[in-house]
Amino acid sequence: MPDGLNKMTLIGVVASDPEMRYTANGNAITTFRVAATRSYMVEAERRSSTEWCSVVTWNRLAEELGQKLQQGQRVFVEGRLATRNWDGQDGQKHYATEVIAFNVLNLGGATAANGDAPFDEADESLTDPAAAGSQNLPEGINRVQLIGNLGRDPEMRYTANGSAVSTFSVAVSRSYSDEGERKEETEWSRVVAFSRLGELVGQHLRKGRKVYVEGRLTTRSWDTPEGQKRFMTEVVADQVLFLDRAQGSTFPGSGGDIDLDDIPFEG
Repeated sequence: MPDGLNKMTLIGVVASDPEMRYTANGNAITTFRVAATRSYMVEAERRSSTEWCSVVTWNRLAEELGQKLQQGQRVFVEGRLATRNWDGQDGQKHYATEVIAFNVLNLGGATAANGDAPFDEADESLTDPAAAGSQNLPEGINRVQLIGNLGRDPEMRYTANGSAVSTFSVAVSRSYSDEGERKEETEWSRVVAFSRLGELVGQHLRKGRKVYVEGRLTTRSWDTPEGQKRFMTEVVADQVLFLDRAQGSTFPGSGGDIDLDDIPFEG
């Protein structure tokens, strides 16, 4: 399968001091979180939301960031999405979606959107998602771009207020060299499209179709009937382009947003 596109672009505020460690073979790994805030309209009401993205860097870039990057600084991040899994102590399979960064630019100290002083370690908006709305974090960028193939037919359903929601998975393949050996891997991303875009996707997309998807990364949570907290990371699509037709069809977003809390969870 030819390589696809798996690209993540972020501009946001570093929400935690980087943690640097080394693998058994001496490779540096630095991880940190980035808070990216956006504003949008819902039924003529202006709202804002902040997404916390986990970023992972390797080798020389990891060492540089581990030594110089600090909480409260604004950064530009380019990379790709990757999901890892592990078995928890509760016996359940757990998943974490991260940004594997290949480029990180330090944009300096971040100031609030209203021009207040730079953020520091005492700012709860950087570490506590519940406090973000009151701290006026600066506007950022959270953009995902994917080119891949559908792993299954879309599943379309409706929210309580009648908005269509379609979910599907996109498989993106890439090839790379590991100690001189050519390898291939496939990364799966869950995509959700809503309103008019959700209806079009549900009606016209099928398993195996090649698509371009552009949107934003978001993570939702809910409580199971057993009282356990569950998380789901997905790409909320703003645009979908069919790539395996003689003349592709573009399905743009509806031009507005719905509250993601309205989307019904599976299972």
